[in-house]
Amino acid sequence: MLPCQIIRLIDKRINSERRVTSATALAVSTWTHNHLKYGHPKVGGGAIRAFQQRRGVCTDHSYLTVVMLSHLKIKVRLVSSRPLSNGLMNHVWTEVWTPSKHQWRVYDSTCGLYDFSKADYNFYLDYFIEPNIDHKHQHVIGQWN
Repeated sequence: MLPCQIIRLIDKRINSERRVTSATALAVSTWTHNHLKYGHPKVGGGAIRAFQQRRGVCTDHSYLTVVMLSHLKIKVRLVSSRPLSNGLMNHVWTEVWTPSKHQWRVYDSTCGLYDFSKADYNFYLDYFIEPNIDHKHQHVIGQWN
């Protein structure tokens, strides 16, 4: 299936229930998490290559999630933690504007973490995933819709 066909299927299923931003974000993020293995794609990754190869690092997972959500007219942004001076890699994830909660919510398709508040997500990352990176200092890479 092509990405546009997958987007239409997800959108159709959600619209048949009742279209809600968080439900759409959850469906897309879960799909990305379940269909992409974690690993480095060939050089020049991104959404299309990650989709074709069914693998990618956090950036690729997030790009694919952003492409699908923005196509569905969901307000979405790409966020990264800033690396520490010791040169450790940063992490990239997706945040979705949730009108009902009046806040950005984290949808991390790499880790399989969905609908987290920023504070809860930062705690999770600091404690379980990357304790040596300061996740409180974040940078919005881009925002769509």
